[in-house]
Amino acid sequence: MRRTFLLLFGLVCSLSLFGQNTNRIEPIFPPENPQLVYWEAEDAVATNFAQEAILDYSSSGQKQLQLNKTTALSQPYYAEYVVQIPKSGTYHFWYGGTPVGPENELSPSYASTFELTVDGEKSILVHRGNINVVSSYSPLLFWNRLTVPLNLSAGLHQIRIEVKEKRRYDGRYFLFLDAFFLRLADSPAPNLALLPSVFPKDLSDRSIDTPYLSLGDYRRAIQADPTHLAPYLELAQVYTLLADYSNALKTLASARLVAPENVQLLLWIAKERLWSGELDEALQYYRLYLAKVPHDASIWAEAAKEMAWAGRYNDALQLYTEGLSANPNDLNLEINQALTLEWAGRVSEGLAKLNIMMKQLGLKESDWLHAGQIFDVNGYPEESAKVYTKASALFPREIVFRLALMAVLTRDGKTAEAEQVRQQIQKTFVPSNTLKGYLASFQEKINLRRTVLNEFKVQLEQNPDNPQLRQTYIDALFWNGKKKEAIQQFENSLINELYRRVQNSQQSSQDVFKVLDEEALLQTALHAVRQKLTQSKSKLQAAFNAWKDAVQNKSTHVQDAEYALALAKSEAAFWAKDADTLEGVVADTLQTFHQGADLVQKERKKLAALTAALHWSWDQGQTIDELQKGANRGLVLA
Repeated sequence: MRRTFLLLFGLVCSLSLFGQNTNRIEPIFPPENPQLVYWEAEDAVATNFAQEAILDYSSSGQKQLQLNKTTALSQPYYAEYVVQIPKSGTYHFWYGGTPVGPENELSPSYASTFELTVDGEKSILVHRGNINVVSSYSPLLFWNRLTVPLNLSAGLHQIRIEVKEKRRYDGRYFLFLDAFFLRLADSPAPNLALLPSVFPKDLSDRSIDTPYLSLGDYRRAIQADPTHLAPYLELAQVYTLLADYSNALKTLASARLVAPENVQLLLWIAKERLWSGELDEALQYYRLYLAKVPHDASIWAEAAKEMAWAGRYNDALQLYTEGLSANPNDLNLEINQALTLEWAGRVSEGLAKLNIMMKQLGLKESDWLHAGQIFDVNGYPEESAKVYTKASALFPREIVFRLALMAVLTRDGKTAEAEQVRQQIQKTFVPSNTLKGYLASFQEKINLRRTVLNEFKVQLEQNPDNPQLRQTYIDALFWNGKKKEAIQQFENSLINELYRRVQNSQQSSQDVFKVLDEEALLQTALHAVRQKLTQSKSKLQAAFNAWKDAVQNKSTHVQDAEYALALAKSEAAFWAKDADTLEGVVADTLQTFHQGADLVQKERKKLAALTAALHWSWDQGQTIDELQKGANRGLVLA
């Protein structure tokens, strides 16, 4: 009887599950290379490298994570990732970015080393001695392969990169990260069609796997063989790493004499001109490059975006027009042209173009995915979310749009909405191990983000007057899309700084008042001394006249007159010396005061110059109100 009941119960459960699954649809998962896991550096779950990723059209996902700082933090600079490994085995770790610096302290060091940790276990120091530099895809970005293999089990893993050491050239924490991939050892060549265009074409290439030399060694190599191009390029790379754009440009100019037909040098020079702030010259070289390579749509977009950022909207729009003429219907150029029209104040025209484009996307899944990515990369997560939402309705089986929607909502700090999408996915699609893996990865990333922010919050509550810690917390909030909270913390930080400035100002005022008090006392003493000096001069004159009369009249009191004259002379000399001393002290005191006053005046002129365009002036009452607001929120001032 019991066995019969169990069989019936099992049958009922199976029918119930069958009924649930019949209401669900079978998902179409995005195509992947089964033996390779690829992810972007800007998808860090948590990092203190920067508040946001840097837009760079040469990068894998058109963004990169940059660390370029001199300040040491209480904890290392880090970037943390959650990665889903599909199959257990031995993997090789690759990263796109700047080649790391050497472990040897005597070798030239133009970038930091970093430590790689998987799941909190023993870290690996990644340095120039244990990587292969395989290929370059921009002046500063290379594919680098770690020679130390990683044994990884199938499932989720946390990968953490920590930068603890400065580069030795100038004492900066310096590392650019663009993308990563883990490749199963001895696996066949991956399908390049499923990977970004910057992916290395030949994974076994070691032709450029040579460490950087010293600046002097490069110069000597060029002198030894001026026709050999490689030393020019490497020297220009080193100068660029060091932000010495002037010498980089000189070196590239020499390289053009060696290889005048190398069009990539034109593009490199354009970038160097841009980085050095020479916009006109940068635009000139962009155009020289594009005249020779008109179908490079990404560079049309790069040049136009740089002009738009500089407020040169006419130049930007002209570049978009010419770029679309050479590359018709390029979605990236079309969307960015519309956005630039809005930036230029032609809002209705820009919105009209966007509406037309959205209607023309049609039924090609890749166009919808590309459009969402373009909006996301360019800082329009709301528009990106709209695209993915519409695409999810148009292509209900294509789970990639819902996964992309979850990701963009999470990065924008809308974790509750992202959670709703996750639940919707669970209800919509037939469960499977693959689906479970995607959702588990999402949940792990959310949990890690929350953990990092909560840890910073607790540390700040324990040490509220630590400005560096508060700034790190602000950076973490911005990185996780918590803009409102970040701005509030930034306001708190500003109020703290304002309070300190007021305190310092009061201390400075006290110092000024002290100088003025000293000057007043000294002036009083000097006045008294001068009176004594005047009296002593009168006595001296009287004594002199008496002595003169005694000598002329041959008086018997000549000796007494001489004594009185000497006494008066001594007294006058005493007060004269005293007056000179006091006058010197008063002069020094006044000079100190005037130097401070001159400094204050110079600072006022600087402030006036900086705020003239903003029509800003300091409002003491408003400042007091801001301090009061901070106090009302329970903010503790130092």
